[in-house]
Amino acid sequence: MPANFLDRGARLPQESTAIRPVAPDAHPLVGRRHRLVRQQGFTILEAIVALAVFASGAMALYSLYATNIAALVKVGDTVRQAPLVRQAVERVAATNLVDEAAGEFEIDGMRFTWTARRVEPYRQGQTTTGFLGSFQIGLYDIDLSASEAGRRVGDYRMRLAGYQLLRPQTLQ
Repeated sequence: MPANFLDRGARLPQESTAIRPVAPDAHPLVGRRHRLVRQQGFTILEAIVALAVFASGAMALYSLYATNIAALVKVGDTVRQAPLVRQAVERVAATNLVDEAAGEFEIDGMRFTWTARRVEPYRQGQTTTGFLGSFQIGLYDIDLSASEAGRRVGDYRMRLAGYQLLRPQTLQ
């Protein structure tokens, strides 16, 4: 009779009814059953390690998610504010900085404040042919701040020329 005859689930022949005692380490099922009992579930250490690995991965994903959401909010604010800032810059550029060095105004719920500081002394302007012009021209740094609902949303800088009429031109 082969040694693995009992492993196949076959029944013993009727003529051999004697059961021989088997040492616990001699039969392959005895050792295998013992191993199966020891590997039926997770140990607490394995569960803690798995939880730590999952938590660190979840934290990394949440950090990435939060960063992307913040970036999307900033992009949305910038896209919405761009036309308003453009209008504000045009409004400040239309102002004669010699007469008005600071100001405040509102466009579609956004409040703009600006200040002008002269960085170059006034110089006599020239015509396109090189003759002395009728204006003195100075260079100004403009600081423009935008705020909405009491919170500052942007600071902008630009340079503009201020002008002052020296002598009126006579029409001929």
